Amino acid sequence: MFPRTFYARQTACRAVFIIACLAPTTALVVYGAWHVAPIHRAAIRDALANALAVRVTLDKVEYPRPGVTRILGLELADPESNQPLLRLPMLEIRDLGGRRALTAAKATLETEGAGRLYEELQRRLATTGDDVAWQVKIDELTLRDQRRGQSRIELTAHRGMGPSGPVVDLTFRKVGDVGPQASKIKLLRNRQVTPAATTFMLHTGDTPLSCSLLGQFAPEWDAVGSDATFAGRFWTIDADDGRRGELTGELNNVDLNQLITRTHGYPVTGTSRLRIHRALMHHGRLELAEVTIDAGPGTVSQHLLRSASKELQMPLIEGSRSRSDAIVAYQRLTAQVVIDGRGILIRGQQDARSDLPPGTDGRPSHSVGVVLSERSGPILVEPHNRLPVTAVLRTLASGSDIGALVQGPVGALAEWLPRPRPSSLHDRLPGQSLNRDVRHQPLGTTVGVSPDDRRR
Repeated sequence: MFPRTFYARQTACRAVFIIACLAPTTALVVYGAWHVAPIHRAAIRDALANALAVRVTLDKVEYPRPGVTRILGLELADPESNQPLLRLPMLEIRDLGGRRALTAAKATLETEGAGRLYEELQRRLATTGDDVAWQVKIDELTLRDQRRGQSRIELTAHRGMGPSGPVVDLTFRKVGDVGPQASKIKLLRNRQVTPAATTFMLHTGDTPLSCSLLGQFAPEWDAVGSDATFAGRFWTIDADDGRRGELTGELNNVDLNQLITRTHGYPVTGTSRLRIHRALMHHGRLELAEVTIDAGPGTVSQHLLRSASKELQMPLIEGSRSRSDAIVAYQRLTAQVVIDGRGILIRGQQDARSDLPPGTDGRPSHSVGVVLSERSGPILVEPHNRLPVTAVLRTLASGSDIGALVQGPVGALAEWLPRPRPSSLHDRLPGQSLNRDVRHQPLGTTVGVSPDDRRR
């Protein structure tokens, strides 16, 4: 059975030694040397950079136990500007058999680069061959905003497959927050439609989100000012025929100077709260909006007041009409506004029974809702009837040439507002004004929202 000659036994022993001892030891030495060599670290770095389409730097790669990879000093940056996006002192990656778990105790996200990471996440969702499930947990993620300072959140994320395609769920809350509702983001990739589309869903839970952070995902949020916050929920789908979606919630600390002055040039100051009862978008246009506005104190351009009085048919009280001040100080601006294809309906939320003399603009005082007021009394009151949406554009373009209606900020707004329906191109006949009790009823009932609108 065994070789009988000395030479044969010697050869067999040498072969066993090489196969059982020397080869495994050599393989382990080479394997260990490769994993600590700079070339291996560069290979890991390049693989991450290619997978995430960002610039990657890292300090060290470790393998503390089988199936676990630990990356130290990981930093992601924009490949063109080299702007830092995300820093992780330590990231641990575990293979859990068919899915990967990524955990980090601490991380820092530059909010100005959040949009870049979101774009990459959308691209990965659109990659049909990338169906690997993963989960992420960061105990303390610092959001660093140059304008708002820092905030810290706990973050967990999961990626899996739904009936129509990949699904990503993110849940986050402020560190130490024990509120019942965390903020949630969900991305759904629908591969069963052509072309495939991604749905973005957000529910802020108990924590209002900074609009400057949301502005990294959609630039429209930047228009409300750097201190504005949003609390509520919305969903959007960017389709070939334009964006569609729905939003409900509340915007606080809206900067009217940012929203109106910097966009349209009229001097307006003050901080506003916008309660959005419902807003629908279809084919890239606003289809329906039900909003309550409450702002002040602040200042407003006399020219804008006169333009609103003329184009929006909002009676300007005599004392305010005769003032020569270029800038008028106001105490409060509040109104319920409904915009849809039939036009715009404005109802003031301040009662003027005692402040407005009887017969102002031909109406009894008890039927008038004040939209804008100062300490001494009303400035602007609500219009009689529903007006065409173009009245808003004419108000903002007042004093400009006709080209302002089709270009610039007013033209951009015209592309976003609802398309007028034939019945909305004309005002109501005299005597067909709406019931005054509409100020005290829920939006979407008496304010001119049809059952068809509510079903949509």
